[in-house]
Amino acid sequence: MSETIKVPTLIEISTDDLQGKIIAVYFSAHWCGPCRQFTPLLIATYQKLKEEGKPFEVVFISNDKDQAGFKSYFSKMPWKAVDFADEERRDAIGDKLHLKGLPTLIVLNSEGKVLSKNGQPDVTKLKEKAFDVWSTTEPKEKGDCIVS
Repeated sequence: MSETIKVPTLIEISTDDLQGKIIAVYFSAHWCGPCRQFTPLLIATYQKLKEEGKPFEVVFISNDKDQAGFKSYFSKMPWKAVDFADEERRDAIGDKLHLKGLPTLIVLNSEGKVLSKNGQPDVTKLKEKAFDVWSTTEPKEKGDCIVS
């Protein structure tokens, strides 16, 4: 039976969607040149992992300046996103995960604990093999958890 995990006033995700999966939280924006360079690589990596049946999900958190920019950029992405209109939620997730710049890919285990704060360089260097590294990694810090 599915339950809903409430990430303190941030995201509600069905436990069925998370069970046993590695989740990559992707902070990006259409206006960001490095983001536009990285996004196609992340899409290709995501699609390859899905084809291989790997338990992997991406959640996009936009830092676009307006709904039109978000809509245009997100239309090319095959994963979930936090609603652009919910700026409070997007900001709170960025604060919780200590967002410092774009693009940022923070990788979490199914319990919401941080496995890697360096997901973007991991994917750039290792592509889909980054999943194998993340899936054998212990959470980084006891206090680093999006679910509380």
